[in-house]
Amino acid sequence: MTSDVAYSFKPLTTVPISPIIPAMVKASPQRSKAHRDRKISNFEFRISNLICVFCAVCVSVVTLFTACATAPRYQYSRGITRDTKGIPPTQRPYEIFGEVYYPIPSADGFAEEGIASWYGPDFHGNCTSCGEIYDMYEFTAAHKLLPMHTYVRVLNLENNQETVVRINDRGPFVKGRVIDLSLAAAREIGMHNNGTAFVRVEALGAPTEVSENGRRVKRFVQTVDYRAGNFWIQVGAFTSKDNADRMRATLNRNYGQVDIEAHNRGDALFYRVQVFASTNLDKARDIQRQFESNGFPGAFLVAR
Repeated sequence: MTSDVAYSFKPLTTVPISPIIPAMVKASPQRSKAHRDRKISNFEFRISNLICVFCAVCVSVVTLFTACATAPRYQYSRGITRDTKGIPPTQRPYEIFGEVYYPIPSADGFAEEGIASWYGPDFHGNCTSCGEIYDMYEFTAAHKLLPMHTYVRVLNLENNQETVVRINDRGPFVKGRVIDLSLAAAREIGMHNNGTAFVRVEALGAPTEVSENGRRVKRFVQTVDYRAGNFWIQVGAFTSKDNADRMRATLNRNYGQVDIEAHNRGDALFYRVQVFASTNLDKARDIQRQFESNGFPGAFLVAR
């Protein structure tokens, strides 16, 4: 965390002092009084400027010591013009190495697979992107998109060891990597020696404390996985049942399950021809794109 406070000060202005009157010339009382008044004014002006400088230095010192001792690994870009009013700083779009990232507003149902890495001694004691001090012996991690303080389960798909970590930093910004673990978490899943591992990351629900065997333990309320379900591709809708039957017969040659659903719109009865795609949303979208490129440009995805 850094402070971009800038201060500007006017240079001290010196009021010229009257030349010394030779000893053999006796100064008039009026001239002596004016000379004393000018010296007093000059002294007060210098004192005033010194007080201003002292106050400004105090503000700088307070700002320095209330800020994080070291800057985070990655700075958020100030060049993104998207309206971020009301959005927490760590949820705003940011730019790293010329690429803009848009943190997701919710971790509900989030899951992904990819390469995990870990970071330790070089960053131990530095600020994280959320302002915390990074401790490589705590179970934390960096992620490019998940909301800060999201708890995730990380499963090492190479040895089936897993751990639970809290997101408190941004990264990793290396192509192909999905999460950067602390040293403690890397050890927990047995990847600290190799440095990387292929993992599955699953967002957990909000943590809550419950009593088990006389002690308080942390458990998670599981969130709904919106990527799982029964997904179908609707490829046509007809007011004629015969036309719907003919399309189903044609599709049955290449697809395992084709249904016709009757839908009364109020002004007409429609027969919707739908093909079962998958129980996984991402796979269902792939099949939808196949239909679009194979003569069904109006095909779209439905959940049943």
